[in-house]
Amino acid sequence: MREVYLPASLDDLWRCLDDHPNAVFFAGGTDLFVKTRAGKVDAPVFIGLERIAELKGIREDAGNIRIGAVTTHSNLLSHPAVAHHLPVLKQALLTLGS
Repeated sequence: MREVYLPASLDDLWRCLDDHPNAVFFAGGTDLFVKTRAGKVDAPVFIGLERIAELKGIREDAGNIRIGAVTTHSNLLSHPAVAHHLPVLKQALLTLGS
């Protein structure tokens, strides 16, 4: 059986990583769990990132667009900066399944 941790902050994440340096990260987990069931991933600990607010969202700052690591496809598709500045990303999101 695997342990699964769902840290709520970056501080929690760093503590968890200190305790489990060989953990596998996931956000959502669909692909990871399919690969795990198929025997392609063998890790004793999984760490979910989707509850960490600092890793979510889209921010425009000084001409840059910053996309958090666990920002969802639907959030990206609905954000005006993505549609305006990153049309190729938007098109890719419309064709991706995961």
